[in-house]
Amino acid sequence: AALSIMDPGTLGFEGSTGSLSQEVRVMTSTTVTSSANPSTSGQSVKFTATIAGTGPPTGSVTFTITDKNNHPYDCTGFPIGNSVPVGGGSATCTISAGSLLASNSPFAVTASYGGDPHNAPSTGSLTGNQVVGIATTTTVVTSLPQSPSPPNIPVVFTATVSVAGGGSGMTGTVIFAITNAQGATVNRVGGNTKNLFAAHASCVVPPLAPSGSPYAVSAVYGGDPNFMTSTGTFQQDVA
Repeated sequence: AALSIMDPGTLGFEGSTGSLSQEVRVMTSTTVTSSANPSTSGQSVKFTATIAGTGPPTGSVTFTITDKNNHPYDCTGFPIGNSVPVGGGSATCTISAGSLLASNSPFAVTASYGGDPHNAPSTGSLTGNQVVGIATTTTVVTSLPQSPSPPNIPVVFTATVSVAGGGSGMTGTVIFAITNAQGATVNRVGGNTKNLFAAHASCVVPPLAPSGSPYAVSAVYGGDPNFMTSTGTFQQDVA
């Protein structure tokens, strides 16, 4: 907005004109939404801050995401406390898979828009916070060598635990049970309980004889505070 002032002058002095120009910034509002709320443990979630203003608004948004223990979380590609550029009037913050867990729920999400030459700053929060629940899992068993395997050689069985939606972060153990066609238990090298690492657990069995084929294999993932238990089964033929 521009303000002009004219002085008609006084006796013996010429008049003068002056002006003052000042940009008035439009009030804005910031709304925060989630790509999945509630979500499940380990699931990647994207938060979007939408700024209502004029232009559309430019500048940056600073996301603040904390769990119930007030622990902060990063936006992927942006360190904690850094701002995310605004494009087309919005900014997004993606929390990577394996970060948001049910044991730390709920998560408070706030987006602070810093403004630009035409738009005033504003702050918004995710209504009801981000709620994360315990995730269901699926366990799949595979073998190496694959079935059917040659006789009288060791076999490695691997249990892979997965979560719908691409979640990650599972911990805990897998218990393997292997029996031959006669119902007898087959020994596992190092015992039947194996730690889960990067969603996998493996066990090795001594050389398998054709006389015991087929061999029934089960793998039970015991779950943890954020992920439910699940069981996978497999049949290994030896020929």
